[in-house]
Amino acid sequence: MNKRQTIIGLFVVASLSGCYYDNEESLYPKPIVAEVKWSTNIKPIIDVNCATQFCHGAIAISPDLTTYERVFANRDRIKVRAVVEGTMPISAPLNPSMRDALAKWIDAGAPNN
Repeated sequence: MNKRQTIIGLFVVASLSGCYYDNEESLYPKPIVAEVKWSTNIKPIIDVNCATQFCHGAIAISPDLTTYERVFANRDRIKVRAVVEGTMPISAPLNPSMRDALAKWIDAGAPNN
């Protein structure tokens, strides 16, 4: 191999080694833009998974999560335990869509809508 072929070969190898395939959708996923509401999205999650008779109901374990006001007062604790750590509910973590809804609602200021 002469010097010119060697240089061309090295150039080709160097050029191709920098090539890779990027998918814009996987690099920058589009956020879900649907509005999360207390009445239609969050309250049902809390009622079924949290504010039950033996967990965070009116006569059960503290905190009581039976009303909007009580959920709002505990929103930071709920986010940590149910969304970030995934340690609540104790029976099994919430599914990803429920965790996402809670996080969005709390991050939006936990409105009573």
